[in-house]
Amino acid sequence: METWAIVTLVLGTSLISSLLTFCITKMQINHSDNRLKKEFERAREVEARQRRWEVRGEPLLKLRDGLASMAARLDRLVINTKLLNLSKEVENNEVQQVKEGLRNHMTSEEFLSIRYLQYDKELVKLMGEIEDDYVVLLVMNLASKELKGEFKELEKMSLKIKRRIPVIQEIINKRLEEL
Repeated sequence: METWAIVTLVLGTSLISSLLTFCITKMQINHSDNRLKKEFERAREVEARQRRWEVRGEPLLKLRDGLASMAARLDRLVINTKLLNLSKEVENNEVQQVKEGLRNHMTSEEFLSIRYLQYDKELVKLMGEIEDDYVVLLVMNLASKELKGEFKELEKMSLKIKRRIPVIQEIINKRLEEL
């Protein structure tokens, strides 16, 4: 075989081998770039979701906890008032402490700030209705000492509030799932 043919064959195979190596390297670089872009996009999404959770989720969780605390205080108020009306052995002081605790909780800066952090109009409206009912309940509780028949109304108002709390809790849970 002639020398020029051997040189051409070696140069041709080297050229083809170099082109294939170049194409494969280019494909690997493109694949790596695409994967890196996807990872950056996922990282941005995770960060955005985490930020959304901090901004919207934490106030919702605090509101949910505040509602649970209000419901527990409501139960204590109704139970103590009922005991006070049924027997004179229960001191009036405990009912007064429960009322004070409920009033302090509802007017605390922490609870009010959580309420004002809410962005959902439906939640704000329902919370306003519950707070109005709590005020009526406290007034009825004060009157229940003098008017023995008021206790039935006190229980009805308490039940009305208790039915609304799970509705608000469900709305809060839906909002949290959407985040």
